[in-house]
Amino acid sequence: MRRVLAWLLTIIIITMTIFVVLFIYLINDVDYFENIDMPKIETKQEIKQVAVEFNDSVFSLMNKTSEEITELLGEPIRKDKTAYGYTWWVYDSLEKYIQLGMRDNRVETVFATGDELDSAPISIGDAYEDLINDFTISPNVTYEKGISHYTFLLNEEDLQVNPLIQLDEDLFVQANIDTFTNEVSSLRIMTGDLLLSQRFYEMEYRGSLPEEIELSDKEWEEVQQGMEEQIVSVTNVFRKRFGLQLLEYDPLVSKVAYAHSKDMHDQQYFSHESKDGRGLKERIEAENVYYVGAGENIAAQHSDALAAMHGWLNSEGHRETMLNEQYNYLGVGVHRLYYTQNFIFKH
Repeated sequence: MRRVLAWLLTIIIITMTIFVVLFIYLINDVDYFENIDMPKIETKQEIKQVAVEFNDSVFSLMNKTSEEITELLGEPIRKDKTAYGYTWWVYDSLEKYIQLGMRDNRVETVFATGDELDSAPISIGDAYEDLINDFTISPNVTYEKGISHYTFLLNEEDLQVNPLIQLDEDLFVQANIDTFTNEVSSLRIMTGDLLLSQRFYEMEYRGSLPEEIELSDKEWEEVQQGMEEQIVSVTNVFRKRFGLQLLEYDPLVSKVAYAHSKDMHDQQYFSHESKDGRGLKERIEAENVYYVGAGENIAAQHSDALAAMHGWLNSEGHRETMLNEQYNYLGVGVHRLYYTQNFIFKH
């Protein structure tokens, strides 16, 4: 009996010893893994603000305050300075692309395009024929402010490409027409004051005009950067409309495009060929850009990037370049009011 008890005691002592040893080992093992210096991974993710859906026409956004707009749509993805005293709040969406021009804390102009956009009473895709049946399209559009009187004079091209419609005493809409489909491609809604500031049309007036704003070089850099990004965005909106692949932004190709826009401005010429004889091929290869095919659009003296885009869309050669199904990269450069798009096809 004593031997049995001794044997059981020995087994209990051995078991307890093993348990204690394992417990100490496990504690030390856990401490070891907790104290390992794991590699630190830093991520830089660009979080884009998505516009909040709202159930109304973009016309309803006119004259709203910045606080009201933020409540309706959220924060814009960008705020782009312009050369005309207002700031574009950009809501970048392929289906509902909106830019809101803010001046003195209120929306004074709206640019809108996109196939799913609510823009009643004029919708993107409306036929030009329906437009002239539903609204008064006149070569002379008047605006009165106090004792001042202004008449905007639209020529035949204006009436066909970007007619101006007066919806109220101080509410105008420029309907940008795609003359190849004869449909409304985009809308620019604006007050009379903004229409005077940007001067889209010839005019006769009795009174005074807003003074042109003088920008510093630094301010122009901000304006140019905003216009470049707008051209990239709207180009992809147009390409999606026609069932084409979207273009990827290429910063190196944009460097080439900007250099050409600046050279045209500085040397006072307008051509795909630089004054030193170089063409697009030579300019691209000088920056060691790999490509299979390339194309270029240039424009000058349009009041802003959106006007330049509308011009390209309605010019057969520029349109073919912008809507070429082979291109998959895009570079954009703007200097003052000189605009360059460089399209690239890479494998």
